[in-house]
Amino acid sequence: MFRTYRKELLVRIARITLSVLLCFTMIPVGAFAEEIGQAPVDNQQAADQTVETAADADQVADQEAENPAEVIEGTEANSTDDVLLGEDSAVTETAPEVTAGTETGEVTPGGEEEEPAPVAPAPKIAKSLTLNGLSLKFKNNVLIETPLDSKCGPARAWIKGNKKSIKVSWTKEAASAPIDGYIILRKTGKSKVFKEVKKVSKSTYTFTDKKAKKKNTVYSYTVVGYRREGANIHVSPCSSWAEGLTTNSKLKNSYKATISSKTASLQVGGTVALTAKHKKTKKIHNKKSFRWVSDNNRVAKVSKGKVTAVAPGTTTIRARIASGVEVSCKVTVVGAFKPGKPTVQRDYSTTQNIAIMWSKTKHATSYDVYCSKDNADNYELIANVKGVTYNHTGLEKDHLYSYIVQARNDNGSYKALSDRSNALDLKAVKTPRATRVSGFPAKKSIKAKTHCKLTLKVTAPDSRTATLQEYNGKKWVNTKTTVKLPAGIDTVSVDVTLPDTWWKENSTSWRLVFPKSEGATAFTTGTFKLKTLRYYQNPKKYVQITNKISKHGLSYYTSPVLVNNMSTKKDHIEAMIKTAYKYLGDPYVVCQSRAPGKGVDCSGLVMQACYGAGVDLWPSNPYRHRSPAYEWESRNIAKHSNLRTVPYSDRKRGDLIFYANGSGTVIHVAIYLGNNKIIHSALSGVHVTGMGYKYGHVCKVKRIFN
Repeated sequence: MFRTYRKELLVRIARITLSVLLCFTMIPVGAFAEEIGQAPVDNQQAADQTVETAADADQVADQEAENPAEVIEGTEANSTDDVLLGEDSAVTETAPEVTAGTETGEVTPGGEEEEPAPVAPAPKIAKSLTLNGLSLKFKNNVLIETPLDSKCGPARAWIKGNKKSIKVSWTKEAASAPIDGYIILRKTGKSKVFKEVKKVSKSTYTFTDKKAKKKNTVYSYTVVGYRREGANIHVSPCSSWAEGLTTNSKLKNSYKATISSKTASLQVGGTVALTAKHKKTKKIHNKKSFRWVSDNNRVAKVSKGKVTAVAPGTTTIRARIASGVEVSCKVTVVGAFKPGKPTVQRDYSTTQNIAIMWSKTKHATSYDVYCSKDNADNYELIANVKGVTYNHTGLEKDHLYSYIVQARNDNGSYKALSDRSNALDLKAVKTPRATRVSGFPAKKSIKAKTHCKLTLKVTAPDSRTATLQEYNGKKWVNTKTTVKLPAGIDTVSVDVTLPDTWWKENSTSWRLVFPKSEGATAFTTGTFKLKTLRYYQNPKKYVQITNKISKHGLSYYTSPVLVNNMSTKKDHIEAMIKTAYKYLGDPYVVCQSRAPGKGVDCSGLVMQACYGAGVDLWPSNPYRHRSPAYEWESRNIAKHSNLRTVPYSDRKRGDLIFYANGSGTVIHVAIYLGNNKIIHSALSGVHVTGMGYKYGHVCKVKRIFN
């Protein structure tokens, strides 16, 4: 049947072609040939060619019937299978100057060739493509070109889970986004390709992956939105991908983050520095950096955690990391903060002027001073000052003057006023100025065993004697030190010398107490703190000295520190040797740095002796030393960058002596006692010997205390 159909089809094509050629008999021979520069063709010759064409068509049909697959493959470009022929349709490939006619087979001679209608190129589709720099592989073909708008997909994704599954969540798309759903893709381990694992509807924003439970394997996820158009699938840009790590107990995000403040209030132009920190698991697989954004830049902007207030309003400052974890701070911006309410009191007065002073208030840029006379109800503004004092002059004796002060906050175009202060009623009479003391340092660090002398400024001293008090941790205690103030009205300098025992603690607090006197009330100065610096301290580039040795979070024995802030260099050396002597006679135990009586090796003895002198040779420590891999800890101590190398001829008490074998490798360490004696832990135990060591020779000398 197939052969018959093909044969009939070819015969029909030949007949139509013959009909077209016969039409040329109506046209003078060579009419077209002359126009195109070719020789005329005899009509009979054309007819013969048509018959030959029909015969060839029958031959092709016979061949197709015998081997149809071969013919179709070999004649793909000219196959009539690509054209759906109707019963009265015609194909006129051999007559370019003739236009096909109507369904009845008529032909319009002499017509120009019509250009074929443009055909749209087929869309490029594939299962793999790259979006947002990520390599993605889908289960079905998707459009490679023209992805959806970014609003059609989630902005970010994040994960939570345990050892049995991982829960992936993502943000919603824009309300107007025309999508059909989401595609979740997963990357496992060190693979660089995200593979599709699930399609979900657009109303779903979570997916639980129960197959991601392999121990110690990193699973990363990204989410895209998709929309179907016929047989084609459009996808949106990827979300910010999230990454997790499975462990033996549970799955955690690669990071957990914290922020320094969850709320903040600023006035316009004000700034606040926010810091975000991440907590990492055992392995890190993506960038640590935070991306800072503000929900409303018109209210406040942020750059690397520094928030700058722009205009009144509220916004949320967000810090995000690659795993999708986000921390935020809600920021409220006001035009200007309301200043605190000042408190007014008299400074001093004469028969013609009154000086008042008031407390300094937070957020105040200046102060308005108001005055009324003789109990008048209306107060008039008489001054605006930056400081906290005002001298009202030109007054009349025995008249009553009332004062009120109001703090202002003029922050650019925004302003805020405080509540008004108390009303102060005064007469212009002669009264003394109140004594004020300033110049106490808020903090000061002074070397132990030195004299501590502070210089204070006293305004209007009045011959009073102040007592120096020290805080003992529970209460203020009077010392034997007193300070005599001179008489006068000018500002004078007064020296206060602290007792020479002030350095007995690491940090001490002090103050002066003034008793009540005629015309002046009692008052106490502010507190000033002194931090004690060590009397002897190694230079910064050398190993440091401390009063407390850290156990590095490891429960293993460390010798107590025998020095304090007042200890000299000699004190530290003797503390080191004293600690070493506690082990005298103890057995040699390899890879041990135990308490006295339990046994140590050579480097273990040195570590414990250094602890007693307030020196930590980290990373060498007793806990790590218990491992056989650190049997030769003396080599690590010899390489310590914070120990000073000195010539053998310059060796001094307290230096470390290192011994090497024939190949020059350090194998032993001892503490030099002076007079060519050392204390060390050899195979025979801890003992004092001469400089010789039968298993090696002296190769270097290191100094701890410089």
